[in-house]
Amino acid sequence: MDQNEKYEAAKSRVAEIRGFYTHLIVFAFVLPVLGLIDLYDDKSWWVHWVLLGWGAGVIFHWARTFSSFKRSGKSRIKDWEEKKIREIMDEGE
Repeated sequence: MDQNEKYEAAKSRVAEIRGFYTHLIVFAFVLPVLGLIDLYDDKSWWVHWVLLGWGAGVIFHWARTFSSFKRSGKSRIKDWEEKKIREIMDEGE
């Protein structure tokens, strides 16, 4: 992997991490607002469903972003792709 590829991989990784933290910050700010709306709403309590659904989404986003399995699996797939590309290129010669 040359320096340009390392840079692009690092840039992509930083974008993934930034995306997770953006999701988490929006969740942390919006959920209390929804809680206040629900508190002053005369209807039944509904904000817990938002918390459960969106909270699960944040947890899955965290797992996808920071899971070591994902990173090791991604590199294995990338290695396989590079190997296959070289194989196909060598067939044409």
